[in-house]
Amino acid sequence: MISKADKILIGIVSVLIILIILFLIIKNNSSPKQEEIVIGISTILTGELAQGGDNMVKAAQLALEEVPYKNLNIKFAIEDAGCGNGKGLTVATKLIDIDKVQAIIGGTCSDDTMAAAPYINEKKIPYITPVTGGSNIDNAGEYVFRTGNADIQAGIQPAEDLINIFNYKNAALLTEQREYTLDIRDNFKKRFQELGGNILLDELFEPNENDFRTLILKVQEKKPDAILLSSQLGNTGAYFIKQAHELNLNIPIFTTFTTVVNENSYKIAGDAMNGIYFYDPDYDENNPELKEFFKKYKEKYGKDPFIPFHAAATYDTTKMIVEAIKYVGNNGEKIHDWLLQNVKNWKGFMGTYSFDEKGNINIGFALKVVQNGKFIRYEGGK
Repeated sequence: MISKADKILIGIVSVLIILIILFLIIKNNSSPKQEEIVIGISTILTGELAQGGDNMVKAAQLALEEVPYKNLNIKFAIEDAGCGNGKGLTVATKLIDIDKVQAIIGGTCSDDTMAAAPYINEKKIPYITPVTGGSNIDNAGEYVFRTGNADIQAGIQPAEDLINIFNYKNAALLTEQREYTLDIRDNFKKRFQELGGNILLDELFEPNENDFRTLILKVQEKKPDAILLSSQLGNTGAYFIKQAHELNLNIPIFTTFTTVVNENSYKIAGDAMNGIYFYDPDYDENNPELKEFFKKYKEKYGKDPFIPFHAAATYDTTKMIVEAIKYVGNNGEKIHDWLLQNVKNWKGFMGTYSFDEKGNINIGFALKVVQNGKFIRYEGGK
């Protein structure tokens, strides 16, 4: 039988428990909710370049898991901007007006970035692209930043190398008809001719071309010292390399990284890839932190990054944006100012970044050569 004193004690304990529960409920309801911060990703998720966009999204998501600012409630709004279909502006408008983003990671083609640029600048929302290299991006406005490598340098560097390193004075230009590759061609021609080089052949080919035998005969007739082959997706370049090998075209071929760092190219060209020179965006491949990142990427997604430098540059871009938000808050104008003021000798996976007054970074390219399926940095000697 419970005594009167016990009943009183039980009553007091019950009241205390109820008061504690009420206190916790009130405290929880009165605590300010943490702001949800949304970062936009405008990239290519459908069509022939979809693997590149998927590669970027995965790298950004992995980067967000690893950045040290866990107290920030950040998520991504991911949209498919395609490539060359005019969706760049539509996607930017949706991300800014509906998702209320204050920063966008832009991994799409130059014309889509340019289509979005006026609205991005009007709304003062930083748009940072780790991949778009078009020379028009250099002057796209103060809110368009680039951490990727510029097409200007992708044309100038081969021109200087052919003349100054290899002493090749006569070149043939074979170019896929896309903005990216035409940009490389135009900048190569200008610099090569400035240095006294001669363009013996300047031919364009369609993006879906797979029969280059007639073009190879033209090259054989002109007998250039070297060929600059520019292919955006890699498949066209691989078909040329395969058929050039079959027809014993013994002229050095220099090409874009997209022709070589592409598993489809090896299915097409196989061993004909050996001896091909290519320009790979420069980054410290021996960086132990970058190696660890690539390892985690493969463990998480079951495959290596489709384009390693895109993944590395996307990681760096994500980290920059999150760091800016940490220090100045989720405000586009303040993020813009922080990037220009603080990204000076900023160390990332792609190297050391410093934005110029236009928000551009030109890290440059490394000349490599394919040897038995491996990419070897060129150290001299023809």
